[in-house]
Amino acid sequence: MKKIIHQLHLWLGLASSLILFLICLSGSVLTFQHEFEELLDPEIYHISTSPSRQLLPVDDLIQKLENHSQGKVASFVIPKESTRSYQFNVKMRPEDRRGKAVYVNPYTGDVLNNSGEKGEGFFFFFFRLHRWLLLDTEIGRPIVGIATIIFSFLLMSGLYLWWPKSRTHLKNSLKIKFTGNWKRINYDLHNSLGFYAIGFLLIMSLTGLFWSFEWYRNLGSIILRTNVFDRGGAPAEVVTATAKLPLYQLLGNFSVTGKKMVMLPPRENLAVTVLVVNEGLFTVNSTDKYEIDPYSGKVLKHDKFSDKTFGQKIASLIKPLHTGEFMGTLSKIIYFISCLIGTSLPITGFFIWFNKRRKNV
Repeated sequence: MKKIIHQLHLWLGLASSLILFLICLSGSVLTFQHEFEELLDPEIYHISTSPSRQLLPVDDLIQKLENHSQGKVASFVIPKESTRSYQFNVKMRPEDRRGKAVYVNPYTGDVLNNSGEKGEGFFFFFFRLHRWLLLDTEIGRPIVGIATIIFSFLLMSGLYLWWPKSRTHLKNSLKIKFTGNWKRINYDLHNSLGFYAIGFLLIMSLTGLFWSFEWYRNLGSIILRTNVFDRGGAPAEVVTATAKLPLYQLLGNFSVTGKKMVMLPPRENLAVTVLVVNEGLFTVNSTDKYEIDPYSGKVLKHDKFSDKTFGQKIASLIKPLHTGEFMGTLSKIIYFISCLIGTSLPITGFFIWFNKRRKNV
């Protein structure tokens, strides 16, 4: 049995090595995408403020932005910190899915990213490489998906092949013998580093498959007993009153701390949806959802993360579990290191095979 698994591990690893190298490499780059974007364009995300300055009403910001862009604001993000800009998603056409992200100074109403973001093209290249290998979506997505399934098998079979027979073997298997020759070092890098990263790489692989295959999403929905990537359907309907409350008043009455993502309804008789994101160094990246009557300010529906079932919590955390954002900066650092190890595994694995092949020739 072990010989069969070893052969499958070897040949599947060699066949998928280049694709897995590119997927893990691009994943490493994307781990700290937002941090690097802010480093490259600090003036877009960070603003100077003083106690004498007052926030402009968000309604005025929306009106000014829509007049400037000739588009329609579909949603916006109000950060927790007072020194950060607001992000507005502007749709130029009703059929646009998400719209363009526009950053605005909430104290002046000035648009901060007219000329585009410096890192936008760089990170979008690696995003396309990670998701579709720079190919058409219909071609690249299943290739990445199949390679991810192979990677999951390689991780689990690698753990099986690595598993030591005794405590002495376990001690030797957990460390890298840097005093050995380069072949021994390469072997230890593949086995020991692979063991330390296997749990995180397996989480990335199993969650990444939700974007690749519909059958996998359906299977995950059955196992978790909830719909994965469920957007919750249309907002609740409301009774039309004489006039809507201004958004600044609506959100002012809505006294909840945290980053707020506000989604404006596409029709007049629908509720305003507010997502409150809880995030921090040792805080699970969770989201509470509110639906608010835009005429009365009454909370019509409140979906608390803490009230969800275990399956619903996991389903709502699929993306942060894949990207490493589920525990803030700490988990992202761990994921970044794990991704780098994942990038090295096809290389060290190839040299293990190459060295053995040369020895047998």
